[in-house]
Amino acid sequence: MRNTTATPAVEIAPAFPHAAAAPAMNNATVTPTSRNYPLLLASQFLGAFGDNALLVIMLGGVKRAFDAGRITAQQQQLENIFYTSVLFIPYVPLAPLAGFLNDRFAKSRWLLGGNLIKIAGALLTLLSVWHGAAWLAIGYAVVGV
Repeated sequence: MRNTTATPAVEIAPAFPHAAAAPAMNNATVTPTSRNYPLLLASQFLGAFGDNALLVIMLGGVKRAFDAGRITAQQQQLENIFYTSVLFIPYVPLAPLAGFLNDRFAKSRWLLGGNLIKIAGALLTLLSVWHGAAWLAIGYAVVGV
């Protein structure tokens, strides 16, 4: 007697998960065990370090002005609040858009683009050396993007 029932097709997963076909959106998952995880951590660390280094440089100038007696304690506090806020004001409305785009594009491209924007912001803050403190705020707002 012959068995006429069809055997369902079984899809066998490859031995190496990274060899599997890429998802439709090209959005690979980085886990702590993947080889790209240390690179992801390093790039996020360097990005955060750069943001905070720029903030320290900016607030350091405010502190030097206070120590030299060019500004009062109240002006120092206001400038500290202002420059810290300049970073976060662009971040708040753009965070949902950034999250959406981050889910759609590869992390490496997304981090590269973000770091290129930060470099542009850092160069704009450098203009403040020759053209006044307004460029400091403009550059730091671009870094916040």
